[in-house]
Amino acid sequence: MIPPVDPFGNPSPIPTGFKLPNGKELPFFHVMFPNVKATARPLGAGAAVSAAAPTAAPPTPAPQAPSGEVREIHVVAQNLTFTPNEITIKKGETVRFVVESKDIFHTFTVKRHKEDPAPLFSLNLIPNQGPQSYVFTPTEVGDYYLYCIPHEGLGMTGTIHVVNP
Repeated sequence: MIPPVDPFGNPSPIPTGFKLPNGKELPFFHVMFPNVKATARPLGAGAAVSAAAPTAAPPTPAPQAPSGEVREIHVVAQNLTFTPNEITIKKGETVRFVVESKDIFHTFTVKRHKEDPAPLFSLNLIPNQGPQSYVFTPTEVGDYYLYCIPHEGLGMTGTIHVVNP
């Protein structure tokens, strides 16, 4: 199984050749195992872990909202859609996105423009494990691109409209 893009939005280097009804290629095979938890197990006897083995970096904390009022915007990811999938906020307004998945793994990923190489932020949404949140204060007016990394090709997108106050 290969993700369709890496965390920075670069396409998967390995095509599958599977075509979706919309004509786009599906670059990964999506499998979900509900109610299954993966756990680590010790290496076999005599196995050693190299000191140079890469380790995952701790997650970057979401920026804290400046003192003052923060508007919460609740979003549900389900059935390959975001509800709501069009959101309007004011330039300079601090909002807290509170997002959860009700069915399968999704992301809530935002770019300034669809063509940008890297997202502004991205939340991983594990089904039925509670909401994830991110505090955001847009600095530019315009339409921001909202999408789910594994389901963008299936139309799981939206728009965050940032307007002048």
